[in-house]
Amino acid sequence: MLKRDIVLFFVIVILGIFFNSCTEVNNGPSSCQHNLVWEEIYAPTCTVEGREKYWCNICGITEIILDINALWHDEKGSEATCTTDKVCARLNCDYIIETMLWHITPDGIEPTCTDDGNTGTGICLREDCSDTVTVEVIQKLGHDTTGAAATCTTAKICARLECEHIITAVLGHDTTGAAATCTTAKTCARLECDHIIVAVLGHDATGEAANCTTAKTCARLECDHIIVAVLGHDATGEAANCTTAKTCARQECDHIINNATGHNFNQWQIINSTFEYIEETRICLNNSLHIETHTIEANLAQKLQWLQTNAVSDQVYNIIIKSSENINNINLSFSNRNNIIIHITSYGDEKQITLSTTGSMFTISSGVTLILNDGITLKGRNGNDYALITINKGGELVMNNGSRLIDNNSSYGSYAVSMGGGVNVKGTFTMNGGEITNNSACAGGGVFIEGGNFIMNEGRIFSNQAQGNATYSGRSSGLGGGVYIYNNGNFEMKGGVISGNRTSSGNGNMLASGGGVYINGGTFQKTGGGIIYGNNAVNSTDRNSAGGGNTRGHAVYWDTSSNNTVTRYRDTTLNINDNISTNISINWGQ
Repeated sequence: MLKRDIVLFFVIVILGIFFNSCTEVNNGPSSCQHNLVWEEIYAPTCTVEGREKYWCNICGITEIILDINALWHDEKGSEATCTTDKVCARLNCDYIIETMLWHITPDGIEPTCTDDGNTGTGICLREDCSDTVTVEVIQKLGHDTTGAAATCTTAKICARLECEHIITAVLGHDTTGAAATCTTAKTCARLECDHIIVAVLGHDATGEAANCTTAKTCARLECDHIIVAVLGHDATGEAANCTTAKTCARQECDHIINNATGHNFNQWQIINSTFEYIEETRICLNNSLHIETHTIEANLAQKLQWLQTNAVSDQVYNIIIKSSENINNINLSFSNRNNIIIHITSYGDEKQITLSTTGSMFTISSGVTLILNDGITLKGRNGNDYALITINKGGELVMNNGSRLIDNNSSYGSYAVSMGGGVNVKGTFTMNGGEITNNSACAGGGVFIEGGNFIMNEGRIFSNQAQGNATYSGRSSGLGGGVYIYNNGNFEMKGGVISGNRTSSGNGNMLASGGGVYINGGTFQKTGGGIIYGNNAVNSTDRNSAGGGNTRGHAVYWDTSSNNTVTRYRDTTLNINDNISTNISINWGQ
């Protein structure tokens, strides 16, 4: 009854909540104080559950149905006797709780599980029985199966004390469960048994060892347990150097921790040189043991530098130029040595030697002859108040076919030094061929002869300019677009062409004479073979032109004002057969 009362209490509580909500939903009286009535649908029996319901007999609201547990057999009835069984005390149940006991006599035999007994004869010895019995067979009992069920390690045996009959053999452990793993044993699959069939396996450490980027994990396929963590790269090895990177110190790993630093060499230093070759070395500033040495073919500047120390008198030196290069000012002067001849020749096609600094590229001193051969071009610079080549007294320059002096242009900043755009001649200049073009100066755009000798056998002097500058006193006149002869200089023209040169003044009223040649205090002889174009040249690009307030001497102008003689000039072209000289008066004039 206690269990039923507890159930009833909770039912009342639930119904109270439920019914209140229900009465509102179904428009019943919301103030109904429910009167719960219990009604049995069918009663429970010993082996069958019953069923009952609870409902409000006021508002008739929805019923609640509950199951009632089966009553099980009532053992309060009469005990078993020698002749009667003990049965369930419930009125309609005849379930035998205990079978009859049978009579016991002095010579009776108790039945066993497997053998019949008998009552024997005489008066029954049971306390509550005085029956006189004759021999009756008592059926064998059969094995009592009410004992504990068989288990993995224990058989189910007959429950009678004196009987050891095995009803169900030992089951043995059930191995159908999950296999053992690294962390879990394989146990018997029966719920009540925890017998270990296979012990915990533990992690399998036979797999690949951990390395810099990969951990060592359990070798079993289904397990990812980390046995040894990722090692990371080992940076304890040698530091990176110029040629070798710093790598992980582990033998099997080639991971680069720091790249090779690369060499940091100082400048090449000459350790040995010949006329043709130079041996140089340089040392890495990161590691003094890293030394590079090489042998290179000497360039023009290096060969000339070698000659400064090693040239001997009466020798000819041939310099072959294999590539164009830039060059600083070089003074070809060899003290205590004489008659040194230097040839500069191109290997293959034209090679250009370009002046890097202000001043003359070459200054040729006494006892030195510089010969420019085919394929050699000397290029000057803008804003240079010095001739591209200066020939000092006793020095000599020879230009042969294929050589050129180009693009040396005065800044017109100094009258004293702006004399000769291409060549300033105080020594000897022989022109056997080649070109002097696109140069400029205040005087002598192509060549300025200052007390020296210029012999022109062939070649061209063209498109040069002598330009005055009105900003500076005494520098307004531009004289001698092609050639200027001064201070007892001598110019002998035996061949070649002087064309397309011009003069201009810095002041429109100043003299700008001698488009081709200007003579002032020197001698000039054209002995045949050459052409000095004048203002009547058919092709305008060939015309030498003089410009300014006093335009005279487009071809040649001879200034004789210093000795009070007649000034002579020639505006028209001097052809091959038109010889002219400062020593005679013929062929001057228009």
